[in-house]
Amino acid sequence: KASQSSDFYRNVYSVPEDANVIVMVGSLKQKKNPRTLLEALSLFDKHELDTYRPHAVYAGGGPREGELKHFVGTNGWSEYVTFLGVVPNDKVCEIMCMADIYLIASDFEGTSVSLLEAMFNAKPIVASDVPGLRSMIESGRNGLLYEVSSAAELKKCLMELLSDADKARKLGMSARDSYNARYDYVKMIEAYKEILG
Repeated sequence: KASQSSDFYRNVYSVPEDANVIVMVGSLKQKKNPRTLLEALSLFDKHELDTYRPHAVYAGGGPREGELKHFVGTNGWSEYVTFLGVVPNDKVCEIMCMADIYLIASDFEGTSVSLLEAMFNAKPIVASDVPGLRSMIESGRNGLLYEVSSAAELKKCLMELLSDADKARKLGMSARDSYNARYDYVKMIEAYKEILG
């Protein structure tokens, strides 16, 4: 867990305090589909941008970083996007603390550590509907799933959370419950002990 408040870290990382922050954590490469978030944000009209104040935060570097920054610059999106570059593992909790929504948009995943961190921190989760993530997130119960690479579906999921704070909070709490039930460290150690005899 982070040691300070969300507002504290937003100030540290120069993220607007009044924004609804959508965080992606991980390498900016093709299979992670980082551009889908920008494409989804481009579908918000002016009224939606003003009302819901979405702000994308990318915590990670990689081969698509230059392309994403070019997209943001060309479209005048700098007030809606923050690129943090590579974030040390021990600082990821600070990024999670800032988040209002955690997004994982990958083509495929195993058991994602950053997703587990989001679940532990009770963040409402939006995830691409692929086998590795589908095994961790049940849409409508502990997060929302959307068709991979579909900006329109991603926008719909984001709007569902941005427009209903109570639903977002409940999904976040359910994500934490799922973490505690299935991935709690002590329970995992005990399960391995039982298996290994």
